[in-house]
Order: sequence, then C-alpha cells, then structure tokens
Amino acid sequence: MTIELMYTEMKLAMIPCTKFGLILIISVKVFSSSFIPYGNLTVDEGVCGFRGRIIFRVYMKNKPKKYGITLFVVADSCTGYMLKMEAYTGKADYFDKGYTEYMDRYYSSPVVFDYLWQRKTKAVGTCMPNRKELPKNTIVRKKINKQEMVYMRRKHLLCIKWKCTIDVLVLSTAHQARTTDEIKA
Repeated sequence: MTIELMYTEMKLAMIPCTKFGLILIISVKVFSSSFIPYGNLTVDEGVCGFRGRIIFRVYMKNKPKKYGITLFVVADSCTGYMLKMEAYTGKADYFDKGYTEYMDRYYSSPVVFDYLWQRKTKAVGTCMPNRKELPKNTIVRKKINKQEMVYMRRKHLLCIKWKCTIDVLVLSTAHQARTTDEIKA
C-alpha cells in the first residue's frame, strides 16, 4: 500500500490531526501485518506524551506524562507485541477469530462480555462491585472470609469472587469454576 493511498484513507476517516493520523495509520498497518497473535489479547489505554496544540490532547494528573494523546491498545498478552492502537476509539478487528481478551476494570462489564461472546471472542477481566450491570443481590454483596471463593454462572458468563486481603471480583467467559479449585495466598 502506498503512502498516497494511506493518506487518502486517513482523510476519509476524518482523523483530526493530519500528521498524527498519517503516523498512526502507517504504524498500525506495519504492526498488524508483521505478527499473528497467539490467542490471548489484552486491551488497555495509555497516554503518549505530547504538549503540542491539538484538539484531542488530554490531561491526566496521575500519569508520568501529564499531557498527551490517549491511545487504546490491543496487544498479544504472551509477547507484549502491540497489534493495534487507536486514538479515542476502541474498535478492533480481532473479533470472530476465537481469541481471548484480557482487560482491566475500566473495560470489564457483563454487557461488554456478552457482546464479545456474540462475536466469538472470550474475555477475562477484573470488575468493580459497584458496576451498574451487575446484579446487586448476588455474590457481589456476599461476605466471605479470607481464602474463600464463591462463584455464579449465567449461561456463558462466570462471575468469581474471592478474598486474599481484599475482595476481588472477576468476570470470565473463558474459564470454568469448580468447588475443588483451591486458592493459594
């Protein structure tokens, strides 16, 4: 693919900043065509430090680079190889291929996991107990002791809660839970 064709694609995609958009499109094409992922993918966001004047620059006080561009990244979890990155959008073309995506609590919710399941993609991720889509009168509110685990299943979605030092809530469409499973501290 020539640079002129990519530049035309970028203009059609309406990327706000021409120079940044061109670099992003070229990088993503090279990254995704150079590597075939093993099967487990992770989705996360990051900030690329930038202090220039653009519309979509963000400020995050908890990050080492306070000003920058927010990028959403899809990477292979075995190698850490970045497959795709997008500024502000989370669209990915790794659906319907049987991959398992691992994500943090920012993305995890039953609604997202149901959507991924419909697209033949498994998902695993920690979840906040106050997430709107979680049923409140189930294991989310159940008190458990240290080293205990409780779980419940709704069709393909498994919700596991265990306690090491704090309560941890995990959603998964890729795992099974058995009463013989042991939790080690």
